[in-house]
Amino acid sequence: EKRGYPVDLALSDRAHIIMPYHKLMDAVEERLRGGQRAGTTGKGIGPCYADKVGRWGIRVADLIDEASLKEKLMLIVPIKEKILNSLGENVKLSPNDIFSTYSSYGKKMKKYVTDTAVLLNKVLDEEKNVLFESAQGIHLGIDSGTYPFVTSSNAGAVCSGAGVPPTSIKKIIAVVKAYTTRVGSGPFVTELGTEKQAAMED
Repeated sequence: EKRGYPVDLALSDRAHIIMPYHKLMDAVEERLRGGQRAGTTGKGIGPCYADKVGRWGIRVADLIDEASLKEKLMLIVPIKEKILNSLGENVKLSPNDIFSTYSSYGKKMKKYVTDTAVLLNKVLDEEKNVLFESAQGIHLGIDSGTYPFVTSSNAGAVCSGAGVPPTSIKKIIAVVKAYTTRVGSGPFVTELGTEKQAAMED
C-alpha cells in the first residue's frame, strides 16, 4: 500500500496460525529424531498441523476475537512450555506477551478476514473462474508420499481445504519436472551420492 498498490485480500477465518511454540517444537522434534529427521524448514508447520488435528489450534478467527485468543493462550501456552521443558528445551513462554503480539496482528488482518468457503462457492455459482493451487507433489503428501519424509498436507486436499465440492473442479493442470527434487532428508529414488554429485558438478 505504501508503494501505491491496492491490497485486496480475502483471508479465511479458519486458517490456522503458526505460534512461537510451534517453531520451538519443530526444532526439538528434529533434534530428537536424530538420523530419522525429516529435514523440515523449521518454520513450525508440522507442529501447527498437529495442533490443528489435536484441537489445540489458534485460528485467524481467534486473532480478531481478543477474549477467545486470551482464553486459549492461557490454557495452551503453559502446557506447551511443560512439554518443551520435558524434552530438554529450557524455555519460558509468556501467554501475555504472545497475546499482545498476536492480537496486534489480528487488528491489522481483521479487514481482510471472511468465510472464504462462502465467497468461493458464490463465485463458482456465478460460473466465474477460480484458480486453486494444490500444495506439493504426490511423493511429499502426508498419506501417499515417502512417509515419514513428507510434508504435513496432501497434494489433493484442495476441496476440503477450500470448502468447495469436488464437482466444482472442472480442469486440472499438472506441472511435472523432468526429474524430482526434494528439500529435506530421507531416502529418495533419484538421489545422487556426494561422489556422483561432485562429478556432475565438475
